[in-house]
Amino acid sequence: MTLAWDPEYRVTFQRRPYYDPPKLTAETKMMSQWDDAEMHENKTQVYVILDGTGALALGGEPEKIVDLPDGQHNGAPLKGAVIQRVKPGDWIVIPPYTWHQPQPDPGQALVYGMCHIETRNTVP
Repeated sequence: MTLAWDPEYRVTFQRRPYYDPPKLTAETKMMSQWDDAEMHENKTQVYVILDGTGALALGGEPEKIVDLPDGQHNGAPLKGAVIQRVKPGDWIVIPPYTWHQPQPDPGQALVYGMCHIETRNTVP
């Protein structure tokens, strides 16, 4: 759900569930208990964890990459990432060109507010 929009920023809420049994991901078409990892060339993202527990995988490289329009990329599985535990109240800043993947714990859904901050000089 988008709450605010301006050419330089956008504020949304996300709910990322743990899939049991694993499901086919939207872009990479791989079986997983989490949604695909993402990487954005043109934006910084700030997550504020509101509910649920789990981890956020940061960095690394996916074995399979799907390039999407406007500098967006999805991938899976993410190898070599730093795994950071997250809980309600945590803030995470994700710079451009950083692979990231929310990984809720079994039986959980991570719910977070997210601010997308455009970092390019021109906005389409």
